[in-house]
Amino acid sequence: MTPSHLFRCLGLLLTLTLGGCSTGLYLKPEAANGTYNTENPTYPGPQQVIEFRPADETWIVFRVLAKLPNPHSPEGTKLTAYFRFIYLLPEPPRTSWSLFPSEAEKEENKNLLERRKHQRLEITASSPFATIVLPDGTRTQVALPFLEKPYNHSEDPRAHGIWGPQFVISPKMLDNFTVIFPDIFLNGKKLDIPPVKFGISKDVYAPVLNC
Repeated sequence: MTPSHLFRCLGLLLTLTLGGCSTGLYLKPEAANGTYNTENPTYPGPQQVIEFRPADETWIVFRVLAKLPNPHSPEGTKLTAYFRFIYLLPEPPRTSWSLFPSEAEKEENKNLLERRKHQRLEITASSPFATIVLPDGTRTQVALPFLEKPYNHSEDPRAHGIWGPQFVISPKMLDNFTVIFPDIFLNGKKLDIPPVKFGISKDVYAPVLNC
């Protein structure tokens, strides 16, 4: 790395430390439990996704996010709610995979992937509808595409993906609302998925440095 290149990277790092990147307005989720993530978990951005995981199967993730209408997508306020399967998430006590894995670790990785991909998982719901509650108490129901029928991840070629179905819940801009989900079950066991409240927020986040 040349001195000029080094100074450029240091300058970018200083700018990041002092300012970061503004998200603009977005819908921030809040719930009694759950953890925050970005829409694409491998990239920085606003923490606009809330995730819920079964205590005994943390590689199975129920993700919820909502988006305001914008000039590129003016149809209305949109909601996304779906399950993602992180097949290669390490099992405790391991917390991560080595950058240069040994043959034994490669075999462990392969076996974990195969076992999880073929593990019996049936996701069902008491209803395919969620309830949207507005601040004035008005309630409306919307169909959740992911829960319209029993779901088996091993039969879905998209189960590795990070994007779920996005659908319009209102033709208007909803800046404050709560989503109440139906009872959702994994292999017959009810998951703890509380109501999720969305409200307008604006944050600062760290961008990827491309020196």
